[in-house]
Amino acid sequence: MNNNYNLSCIYNKDTKGPSVTIKIEGELNGTTVEFFEQEVKHIFLKQPQDIFLDLTEVTIIVSSAIGSLLLLQDYVTQKKYKFEISAVNDKVRNILVMMGLDYLMVL
Repeated sequence: MNNNYNLSCIYNKDTKGPSVTIKIEGELNGTTVEFFEQEVKHIFLKQPQDIFLDLTEVTIIVSSAIGSLLLLQDYVTQKKYKFEISAVNDKVRNILVMMGLDYLMVL
């Protein structure tokens, strides 16, 4: 694991079905993006469920990380689950909006 990156999970069970909020802290860069993608897939494969990302503590997000978000969104939604960004800081929000990816954000 890279010391510029941390991932934590909050599992939710309610009447709408199971979901997990994944909080990312630090950098989503060329080094950490592979860990991020593998960990999210592992969480989803362990128990398919809606996935919500909390990116409020992300300090850097590079284009490969944005590509990874799109791949993960496709992977999860093909299996009929939600994949959404539920919280984001202004810096990351502006990048996603500039790239036309604000539809991923449900705030």
